[in-house]
Amino acid sequence: MALLAGIRDAARRDPAIGTRVGVLVQAVSGEEGGAMGVFGTRPLVEAGYVGALNVFCEPTSGRYQPTATAAATAEVRVDGEDAIDDAPEAGHNATVLLGHLAAHLGDRLDRVCIAGLHTGTAHNRVYGSGSLLVNLPYATAAHGAELTAALEHHVATGVADFATRYAARPTLARTAADAAAITSVRWRKRGLPTLSDAGPGLAALMAAAGIPRGAAAFTCDAIWMSGTPGATAVLGPGDLAANRAHAAGEHARLADLDAFAAQVSRLLLAFADPTPGGTTR
Repeated sequence: MALLAGIRDAARRDPAIGTRVGVLVQAVSGEEGGAMGVFGTRPLVEAGYVGALNVFCEPTSGRYQPTATAAATAEVRVDGEDAIDDAPEAGHNATVLLGHLAAHLGDRLDRVCIAGLHTGTAHNRVYGSGSLLVNLPYATAAHGAELTAALEHHVATGVADFATRYAARPTLARTAADAAAITSVRWRKRGLPTLSDAGPGLAALMAAAGIPRGAAAFTCDAIWMSGTPGATAVLGPGDLAANRAHAAGEHARLADLDAFAAQVSRLLLAFADPTPGGTTR
């Protein structure tokens, strides 16, 4: 709504907005939710729905970001046999094995997100199967390739360490012996592009609109603009941490939305400026 308010204000101030200067608003689903590339921004970009200026609305505290990271998501799986609580040694204990791997990876991979670990909910059963999700953010394709290789390496060393550490434990001996055979890594996503080049004229345009540059970068659908012509920026109201993004209590402040609407208006007016020093496209 703040975005639309900013567009409306700019159109009121300059009749070129919406006539000589086209504005396309895209609202997509699946962004950041693991479905990146299946639906959302990617097919729109591939269909040519891009502009000379492309702004992705994300919480950036009102500071534009000319880059965007990407993330690889690994699912570490254990596929073994269950057992009952009266004979836990008869099956594989995926909970202990995956817990060991979670700690092992968390200790060896920098800035890794150890996410969900799931085996089961019953108290009187040993679960032989389960999964651990790991998210690996990266700023360049080369770094992404290094991280995916590192995760696979550390899963292997973690499995080997588990096999040695618990070989003599009666309730975990079978799990230790079979750990390598029942553990695998499946990539939910990897090899996604990153946005490292904001495009021509972006800094001057943002300066003309009075919008400062931010220092941090994070993952969003702006990655699909990699390699396309035009300028791209990530800009929006609020802060990921302060406004509890993706968590209980997620909220937006009205003052931040008002400020963002004003930024959108100024940015469009600067883009449409027909003067010799302007940025008309």
